[in-house]
Amino acid sequence: MKKFLVIFAALFSCTFAFAQGEVGKWSAHIHLGMNMNNWGVKNSSGTIKFDWTDAVANIERVETKSKLGLVGGAEMGYQVNGWFKPSVGLLFQSKGIKVKGFVSVPRLNIKDVESENKGTLGYLTFPIMANFYIVKNLALKLGIQPALRISCDHDMDDEVKSTEFSIPFGVSYEYANFIIDARYYWGLTNPVKESSYYYTFADGAANQGFMVTLGYKFDL
Repeated sequence: MKKFLVIFAALFSCTFAFAQGEVGKWSAHIHLGMNMNNWGVKNSSGTIKFDWTDAVANIERVETKSKLGLVGGAEMGYQVNGWFKPSVGLLFQSKGIKVKGFVSVPRLNIKDVESENKGTLGYLTFPIMANFYIVKNLALKLGIQPALRISCDHDMDDEVKSTEFSIPFGVSYEYANFIIDARYYWGLTNPVKESSYYYTFADGAANQGFMVTLGYKFDL
């Protein structure tokens, strides 16, 4: 029994050491998970003109809420030394939003009508990360993330910009060949075009949210 425990401990320690990756080696991992996104707009207001009626709607007390989406893709990194690994990746992120507010259209005798809409935006994101291993297999992450919009709901197609930038930061833990990754990303750019009627209540908006993924790593 004692011999078995010694062998098991040796195998476990080898697996644990392999998790972080060898210095001077490239590795890649694929991962999949969930994404919670929001535009971060609260208590905003504005007006929208409807061209087809020449009426004006007063937008009051607008608030955007988080919407659940999917995230997945692959990343590749190089283990420079025992504590630092830069990485680059390609991810698909679904960055949906929920918008809730009260609308009044005086000309049409509409007052304080509660309205709730949902929108889904699909992005290809390119995270460029610096991974700092503070202890074995546990890394703090910080980077920059440009993104390209590749899909959205049809009524938002002409209203939302095609590119954006954000700052992702978070933490990951590696065990054997598996990686648990949690990140928060802070938007640097407003996703809404200034020419859009959405902009009247989305001034200051930015895609921001939290993503959690489970990945599998292999050496290159």
